[in-house]
Amino acid sequence: MAGITETAPDIFAVVGGNESSALIGVPRSFFIWSIDLNTPEPTVKLIASLPEAAVLNGLTTLQRSSDTILAADSTLGAVWRVNIVTGDYSIAIQNSLFEPTSTVPIGINGVHTSREMLYFTNSAQQSYGRVPITDNGSAAGEIEILAREMDPSALYDDFDFDWRGNAWITTHPNSLIEVTTGGKQRNITADCNSTELVQPSSAKFGRGSIL
Repeated sequence: MAGITETAPDIFAVVGGNESSALIGVPRSFFIWSIDLNTPEPTVKLIASLPEAAVLNGLTTLQRSSDTILAADSTLGAVWRVNIVTGDYSIAIQNSLFEPTSTVPIGINGVHTSREMLYFTNSAQQSYGRVPITDNGSAAGEIEILAREMDPSALYDDFDFDWRGNAWITTHPNSLIEVTTGGKQRNITADCNSTELVQPSSAKFGRGSIL
């Protein structure tokens, strides 16, 4: 399992697939499922199979179209658009700033929408950025890189926003980074070798959080 996003109250889309030990995706193994927690027994159903996807990772729901989710493809350097009602899918955005590198096979990783923007991390390129998007998730402008990892040995993973719009990014090997809306960074765990967090992969504020 990799990404998860809430598409309606207590209904979640999740992505799963198989990877090799070298983080290479197994062909035709990636699926997106719906999990409904509104019933006494959770209801699970298939949304879509994406045989063309390489390594699906982060998920996010379009704020202006809750029937559509966006899925990061860490190997293709792309963002897939998936209709959770029909199962139809297509590539919404593909860009070199989403791609992995020759040394790190995971490119675009976490993805989250806020208003008219899609925010993302790229593990391989050690970057956090955003791109304006249309109502259906296509790019409406150029990608802007907001921050780059301060430690050359550390890699950004998934993240969440606080109420101010600051991003809290989990970072490998063992740290949590706050990036303000102006791009200023603060290491919450002192250094990337902290033992307070061990290989964190995502951050999420609970309902009602005011941090």
